[in-house]
Amino acid sequence: MAKSGDIFAPVALPFEAWVNDSFMWLSLHWRPFFQLVREPLAAGIEFVSAALVGLPAPLVLAALFLGAWQLNGVTSAVFLTTLAFLVGVIGIWTEMMETLALIGVAVLLCLAVGLPVGLAAARSERLDNAIRPVLDLMQTLPAFVYLVPIVLLVGVGDLPGVLVTFVFAVPLSSASPASEFAAFRRRWSRPRPRSARRGVRSSSRSSSRTRCRPWSPASIRPS
Repeated sequence: MAKSGDIFAPVALPFEAWVNDSFMWLSLHWRPFFQLVREPLAAGIEFVSAALVGLPAPLVLAALFLGAWQLNGVTSAVFLTTLAFLVGVIGIWTEMMETLALIGVAVLLCLAVGLPVGLAAARSERLDNAIRPVLDLMQTLPAFVYLVPIVLLVGVGDLPGVLVTFVFAVPLSSASPASEFAAFRRRWSRPRPRSARRGVRSSSRSSSRTRCRPWSPASIRPS
């Protein structure tokens, strides 16, 4: 009910009702399609989760230690391996592996979608200007805003968590290759100054003359 003196009441739009009706329509008419999409993704999550849970804990700890050691040194390797060992001590090792499987599947989805989109946006300024507001909106909205619609469309389970992580992280995987590719193009398409080219040419000439100049010891040099 509109309040008295509300100047927006005559032109107010029922936006909330439109959104609710749209999601109800999608849930009723497109649910078989979303269930069809759900099946391979859920099967992939279950496969990765079973593979990680089936790995021996000493093997996982050794791989974690070696990876952290190569990336950031012995101190980080000992620290991370100790934390992972404590996770197993308190009895949630299986839950940690299942969470790692969800994150791994979400990362693969982000790379599969974000890298091609980012490279295409780097090559087309028009496409970059078109998708940039969408990517910014995907990172600005709180996760619970699109978590409930995703649950309504694909059902309850691990898949909604993967999709929410995908929606939040895919802008990062798209923006990074776009910026790197654009910087690469600017760096290699920038013309070099003529003085620099002349300096490189003169230095190459002098070095070639130095290499071709004959040399003889002083004892046999002609007088």
